[in-house]
Amino acid sequence: MQPLEVQHYLSEISRVLKPNGKCLSAFFVYDDEIENAISQNNKGFSFAYKKEGYRLMNEKVSSANIAFKEKYLLDMIKSSNLKFENKIYGSWASRQNDNLFDFQDILVFRKE
Repeated sequence: MQPLEVQHYLSEISRVLKPNGKCLSAFFVYDDEIENAISQNNKGFSFAYKKEGYRLMNEKVSSANIAFKEKYLLDMIKSSNLKFENKIYGSWASRQNDNLFDFQDILVFRKE
């Protein structure tokens, strides 16, 4: 989903969650540490096309396979009156982490 669609999605989650209700969502999330590795247009899993706050895997398919800059996504969560609680990185970006759980990154947030 494009950023405006994600913002709407988060706002709807906030609208329907009970107070202190939690949501678990899957995203592709990157930070400065891994941006260079995922930006290479190679045969692996990469997001070569940089936009404002996110990267695309394929410019011709702009609503699929979007990686969000972590701070950008956390700001969207906050602006939707949701509170970020936890993240569990997935294996898609080959991060050096023994706690990898799934392919995509998982973010947990709750309604305040």
